[in-house]
Amino acid sequence: MPLAATEIEQVARLLIQGNIGDANSCWNSILLSLSATLQAVPKTKQVLFLPALRQILACQQSEDWIGMADGLRYELLPLLTDAR
Repeated sequence: MPLAATEIEQVARLLIQGNIGDANSCWNSILLSLSATLQAVPKTKQVLFLPALRQILACQQSEDWIGMADGLRYELLPLLTDAR
């Protein structure tokens, strides 16, 4: 199932609005789709996702919700758009 930019935007929006539980629930669903999406990306581009995903997950772990939202919007979304 291809990952939609709208799903990632929704998570970012929920994070900024302070709906952390809903955002994390959606993010967990996105991670499953993201795994499948990355399998279709050439290996040379897959490595570009690692720093962005590490940053997003680090923000989630430290509960930096604005940082996580920014990572989703300004790091992950452009990578997904370029990979298609």
